[in-house]
Amino acid sequence: TIDDTRQQLLYQTLVLLLLTAVIGLTIKYRLVRRTRGIVMLSSVVYLGFVSGGCPCMIMSLQDTVLFALGGSASMVAMLWFIGLIPVTYFFGKAWCGWLCHLGGLQDFLFRVSGKKVLTSINAQKTVKWVQVSLFVVLIVQLVITRTNIWVRYDPFKAAFNLIAGNNITYALLAILLVSCVFIYRPFCRMACPVGLVLGWVTNIPGARKLQLA
Repeated sequence: TIDDTRQQLLYQTLVLLLLTAVIGLTIKYRLVRRTRGIVMLSSVVYLGFVSGGCPCMIMSLQDTVLFALGGSASMVAMLWFIGLIPVTYFFGKAWCGWLCHLGGLQDFLFRVSGKKVLTSINAQKTVKWVQVSLFVVLIVQLVITRTNIWVRYDPFKAAFNLIAGNNITYALLAILLVSCVFIYRPFCRMACPVGLVLGWVTNIPGARKLQLA
């Protein structure tokens, strides 16, 4: 039933937020850092291929924006994104680097070649400009259309479910897969709105920044 699905999603979200906090607290220990690959793989398998990559935190962000614009959205749907904000502030940006199945998939694809592209200072500035620009486009789209268009063309959902509903999604999936082999986390660095917002959260005075060494 719908209530059972929402309850399952609520428990899943709370567990993920708790895990993010625990990782943020214990990441300073070398033994914990050595488990990163296992944790990421588990996330990709469960949140990605088992759960179908949906719902995800990007849709949670859009549900939150649409709710703020007067639309309807359940608190459970918004909790994932809203919960990540205080968790990131107090425990650091552990979600993106450890538990995000979207980032994990890109991470493993990149390991196929291990090539380093877009590493110069100018490239980094361009990448950040692109990410901010796409974020603005996303917000404008939500304000104008009041609909979640991302869910129709989500390439990650296609990757995890091994099927897409339209040719645009297949094209985006192809671009994603190819770029991931040559660029480290291209979607995270150039397009992910959640990663951008969480990055802003870590720049708030008093926010915890993770130390890996």
